[in-house]
Amino acid sequence: MSAVSPLRRLVTEGGLILGLAACWGLVWNALDPQGVALGQSIPSRASTDPSYIDHATAARLWRDSRTTVFVDVRNLAGWRNGHIPGAVHLPGNRLGEALDRLGSRLGLTDDLVLYCDGPHCDVARHTRVRLQGLGYRRVRVYEGGWESWYASGLQRAQGDR
Repeated sequence: MSAVSPLRRLVTEGGLILGLAACWGLVWNALDPQGVALGQSIPSRASTDPSYIDHATAARLWRDSRTTVFVDVRNLAGWRNGHIPGAVHLPGNRLGEALDRLGSRLGLTDDLVLYCDGPHCDVARHTRVRLQGLGYRRVRVYEGGWESWYASGLQRAQGDR
């Protein structure tokens, strides 16, 4: 009889625990009336929540609207790597300082479209809530964010311009 190495035992037991947890999660989801329908895509927030816009709407607003201001809420490195042309940089983690710097470029009645890295980034959503608390009323989130913009091949700007 050979001894089982501690590492092999750890991997085996860990795999068993993960497998059981996954099975339990699938059973729980199936029994929950509000569980996620497996095999179906998760609906876009833009289709159910008016505070979000999809990629097509963002592209149209950028192209056609003279009153919409795109606001990049990513960090400085993300902004410098690339951003939507004409956007202003308002990093979500330095909101007060950035608003002071922008001065009159953002009015309380402007149509603002906030974006961050992509559909799974919540910085834009959190920044929208904070801006609304400061009196900005026309604030929406571009759900696809920079990831969708970049992937679509639309015009991009780089650096601090």
